[in-house]
Amino acid sequence: MFLPVPPADPSFQYHAAHASELQFIWNLGLATPSPLMLSADEQALSTAMVGYWTQFAKTGDPNSSGSPMWPVYTTANDSILTLDVPAANVKVTPGFKAAHKCQ
Repeated sequence: MFLPVPPADPSFQYHAAHASELQFIWNLGLATPSPLMLSADEQALSTAMVGYWTQFAKTGDPNSSGSPMWPVYTTANDSILTLDVPAANVKVTPGFKAAHKCQ
């Protein structure tokens, strides 16, 4: 279950709304039964996200062996890392500029 930010139910998906990653980084709701408990897919995503954040904090580079490469964004490669459930959807996604109308 994703934590709604803000709590109202809008007519559109939030996707990567500000602070929506916090429930995956800080394991909100995992200690006791809670409506914020993560599904198995969300727990796998949380593990991947914590791995990237930890590696970045230790080395200044989020990449480590065994995880999909998080590319440095440039206008030349125009690729971003997509983190989504199920965690198998952690992938490099090209075409960011066009999809987000950044021209």
